[in-house]
Amino acid sequence: MAYLHYRKLLETGAEWESVYIGMLTCAQHLEVNKADSALAQDAIALLQREGLPHQELGRFVGAIIHQQYDLDNPDAQILLEAASEDELLILALRKTLMPNPAVEELVTMLRRAIIAEVAQTVELRDELQRLALAIAEYVDRTGYALAAEDDEERLVAAINDSIQAQFALGEDRDTLIGSLMISAMYGALFHQDFAVQLGQWNLVGHSWPAAQKAA
Repeated sequence: MAYLHYRKLLETGAEWESVYIGMLTCAQHLEVNKADSALAQDAIALLQREGLPHQELGRFVGAIIHQQYDLDNPDAQILLEAASEDELLILALRKTLMPNPAVEELVTMLRRAIIAEVAQTVELRDELQRLALAIAEYVDRTGYALAAEDDEERLVAAINDSIQAQFALGEDRDTLIGSLMISAMYGALFHQDFAVQLGQWNLVGHSWPAAQKAA
């Protein structure tokens, strides 16, 4: 089949733009019915390739993630640590919109797991920051359509109040970064009361979601 032909070309070092475009076009029509590490690596390569219309991969990568996390199994074990190291998941969150209700439920669950840990430890671990930022980018792309539980909303409101107070006290950027990442998973930062203070930061060059960057 054509898809395997393009994969073979990439394996032999033929990294031409036309090869990536051909593979992407074929990928849009593939049915993914089981977890497949080779397909996952293909998807990572496509998402990492600059200049491709990554949004067109949304259905494809969503199907791979669906199978990879066994989302049809109500007893599937979803580990936050594994998700935080999953390059495909992070790239998909950063670069696509996946029309897959089960994957959206996965993202919602991971977001909840992150904020639950923060509620216990009062910090966002370095190991979770890439995933938190990717989720923030994704929910921004959805227009913040992913549902949050009442306890999450209360905690985020408290975090936003704390950020406002920390700005008022003139605390430095490093002490605020983790809280801002958590806030950004639930709402656009530049709609918050501390938007003016945040807008004074030079965020150029940082891996912040679009909703967090100064206009």
